[in-house]
Amino acid sequence: MKRDIYQKLLDWKSNPRRKPLLLQGARQTGKTFILKAFGRNEYENIMYCNFEEDPGLDQFFKRDLDPERIIKELSIYYDIEIRPGADLMVFDEIQVSNRALNALKYFDEKKKDIHIAAAGSLLGVKLSSPGSFPVGKVNFLDLFPMSFMEFLDGIGESRYRQLIENFAAQQLMAHFGQLLHYWRSKGGKAELDFLCEFSGRIYPLEVKAGINPRSKSLRSYDKQFSPSALARATLLNPKKDGKILNLPLYALSLLPEMIARIG
Repeated sequence: MKRDIYQKLLDWKSNPRRKPLLLQGARQTGKTFILKAFGRNEYENIMYCNFEEDPGLDQFFKRDLDPERIIKELSIYYDIEIRPGADLMVFDEIQVSNRALNALKYFDEKKKDIHIAAAGSLLGVKLSSPGSFPVGKVNFLDLFPMSFMEFLDGIGESRYRQLIENFAAQQLMAHFGQLLHYWRSKGGKAELDFLCEFSGRIYPLEVKAGINPRSKSLRSYDKQFSPSALARATLLNPKKDGKILNLPLYALSLLPEMIARIG
């Protein structure tokens, strides 16, 4: 099953500043499936450690948190050699072992060449014992339940994804007669789909073909230009989140009126 997060996993693998990965999400969202698929497809070997299914794994982290020793002993336990860059270590249900969670810090500091990805339930990771969380030593990714766009991919109807994503551009041109402009930050780390002009003011519009929107690009634009309102079109119902106005894709024709109410 294709998931949009897979590209982010590829980006993580190729990032020269890569840190241990912590994939967060609610239960039954597919964390285990996606990490196993990623390991099988992109690495020669995968060492899969599930701390919930095998409570004895916690013993490997009791003596100390030396990653060299941990790798050596786990390699003997699973009869799998872990080589830098070639193989992937997966620590699943890591919220069960506070020591294993804390060990990610030392993997980052002492064994950066080892590719290691951990997964845990969002609540469980956040409620880990004090001192166990590797602050600043991991890269985070969040996995949400499958979006409608991913569902279309899963049933072999990816063609409709592009149609839905083009819907916003058609609505803007049909209702407001505007030329379409987009925005990209210096360095290309942030990008917005549209810049719209209403009543002499410029407003950014981010279009998300799903129900789990993230707004890093909108917040980046806000930090640089500080418009009176930020707009985001998704499959969700109307909602105001601070300066961000969320409106359904089908209601894009109402964008100027809704911005006027909060802007």
